[in-house]
Amino acid sequence: MILFSLVMIVLISLYEFTELNKKKVFYLILFIVITFSALRYGIGYDYRNYILRIHGMPLFKQLPLMREFFSYALFWVSHLLGNPQIFFATNAILTNFLIFYTIKEYSIDIPKSIWVYLTFPMFFLNSLSIVRNFTAFSIVFYSFKFIKGKDFSKFIACVILAALFHNSALFIIPLYWLYDLKLGRKAKILSAISIFVSVPILQMSTRILLPSYSDYFTKISDLKAGRATLIVLIAILLISLLFEKRLVKNNKDNQFYINSLFFAVLVYITYAKFGHFAFRMTEYLYIFILLLIPELIFVITNLLDEKMIYSRHTTKLKYLFLLSFYLVFGIMFFYMIRVGGAAYYPYKMKIYSFFDSTYYIPFLK
Repeated sequence: MILFSLVMIVLISLYEFTELNKKKVFYLILFIVITFSALRYGIGYDYRNYILRIHGMPLFKQLPLMREFFSYALFWVSHLLGNPQIFFATNAILTNFLIFYTIKEYSIDIPKSIWVYLTFPMFFLNSLSIVRNFTAFSIVFYSFKFIKGKDFSKFIACVILAALFHNSALFIIPLYWLYDLKLGRKAKILSAISIFVSVPILQMSTRILLPSYSDYFTKISDLKAGRATLIVLIAILLISLLFEKRLVKNNKDNQFYINSLFFAVLVYITYAKFGHFAFRMTEYLYIFILLLIPELIFVITNLLDEKMIYSRHTTKLKYLFLLSFYLVFGIMFFYMIRVGGAAYYPYKMKIYSFFDSTYYIPFLK
């Protein structure tokens, strides 16, 4: 994990600060990230559970996965070929390709977006644990091109595809209407009230439509990482609202990013006591900070230029601000590794042999 971190720091620095072929550096970063994720061994909180499902342990035989067709199919292909790596590699390729593609198409500062993706604990590190769910996140993130292009049918197709990996994606259909939504103060208050009173309605809907996920509303959680995530999201939202007019003036897409983050924070606060529901469902919304944060940095650095046009310290302040950005997110990454312990460190890599039904199940005694 340390070697991976150092390699990423070097490559992102080369992309950001040198004249090297940026396209080649971009795809090199993508290749390393996919390889690191696809060939991992024993890494991620749910790694053992996925291996057990693939191996066909009795505990998991009755899980209602038929609705999640692609996940179910990958489990069976991996099981029949005796190669669990098929499951992890397929999800790693799909997830990271869609994330990187969308960043490449819509981010105004690609290396900063990649840095946020790799270091913010609920993104790349989280993808090593909640594999199926994160594949669904990445498909919804990719669907932004259809939200922006006002192509509802293709957006729905993306949501259905995401739901075939994780049914929770079906709840995110209202995301489509956030692009042109302009919320005044009263509208924001009404939105907050509506979400706060929605708990029993959503509980009932989940029990009827997605009964396999109804325990998300019965398990009360105390996730430390979740609280830290919420604090960071609130901070980003407050800064975004402070500069909202500038952000939207620079790029209309920023209104969508801010709206998504606003509702993510509201839902997160409302459902925080349920833990897993809060951070899993809201990630469909706050994943767009991958595109929002570079926009924020651009606005703030430009503001420094405007306010301190005659100051000889402007350049130093801008460098200090950018350094702080990289350090804060880097610290969050290493803190998560430290808290996660054996789930992330030490990193192990393994290439399974095909047609070997006797592969070793890590941690199983």
